[in-house]
Amino acid sequence: MLPELRIFDQAPFGGAGQATGLRVPPKGDRLEIWHYVSTCTELHRLNLDYGTYLETLLITKGAWGWQYLFADVDLTGREYHDAASNLAAMFEAFPVLFPDHDYEPLRARWRERR
Repeated sequence: MLPELRIFDQAPFGGAGQATGLRVPPKGDRLEIWHYVSTCTELHRLNLDYGTYLETLLITKGAWGWQYLFADVDLTGREYHDAASNLAAMFEAFPVLFPDHDYEPLRARWRERR
């Protein structure tokens, strides 16, 4: 399915080789957003639309692994250890660094995946 994606966000040289792209389903239904990290070798459909992706990218400042907050994954799994550690650090630091933003909706997603 990776060739079907129209990549709009990627970090090919960051060590994990991640990419996020849009997929148009065959019947032309709603666009899908999928996320790929080469170290996990899995594609994950994200439960958000393009606008929400961009808004969340700004809120999380691109912190590595934030996309997993919108995927159907268990962040306690070994394969997600690095992403989970990074997200934990983000949730500890960002409310202090950016007090004008409410991180609770993202924290709720974090709790659902742990």
